[in-house]
Amino acid sequence: MNKWVFWGMAAAVGLGCGKSIVGDGGDAAELQTAKATWAGAKSGCPDYHYEALTSSFSGFCNKTTVEIANDQPVRRRYLAYAYGSCGSGDAGPSETWEEVGAQAIGTHADGAPALTAEELFADCQASLAHDPSMNTLTLTVGSNGVPTRCGYTPINCVDDCYMGFQLSDLTCGPWPTDDGGADAPD
Repeated sequence: MNKWVFWGMAAAVGLGCGKSIVGDGGDAAELQTAKATWAGAKSGCPDYHYEALTSSFSGFCNKTTVEIANDQPVRRRYLAYAYGSCGSGDAGPSETWEEVGAQAIGTHADGAPALTAEELFADCQASLAHDPSMNTLTLTVGSNGVPTRCGYTPINCVDDCYMGFQLSDLTCGPWPTDDGGADAPD
């Protein structure tokens, strides 16, 4: 291997370690503050759940509810909706499934991944590392400090260009169930 290629690769790896520069600097400070808020809230929130929403300009949408207990995903539920309904009105889901337990989580290809709060922070940091001169960076932080919307959109992109996640506010406690024992989405 050429020594300049080696040193270039080593420098690139070194830039990824330690203190990172995220977004335009303002996002980095906001993300660090959010991490500190979550660190303070986490001990009182060992079990939590949130809903991830994905939608398109063409009208489809889906919702994935994720439950985390003791830093592990324990349940994931997926609801897909046909054009224009997204769970509103009388239209029911066009597809639905649920995964329960460590062995089942991730067995379906569709739906948002079952990420812990720490994994959401890492995913957010990677999204905000995109060049702000070429992308619009987005960061919204929920009440517990966990990002609820984080990603980037390439400037001048026309349709469905947002890359990142959009969540409901993370809620402490297990995912509620209804009287019949079946799981109820938030």
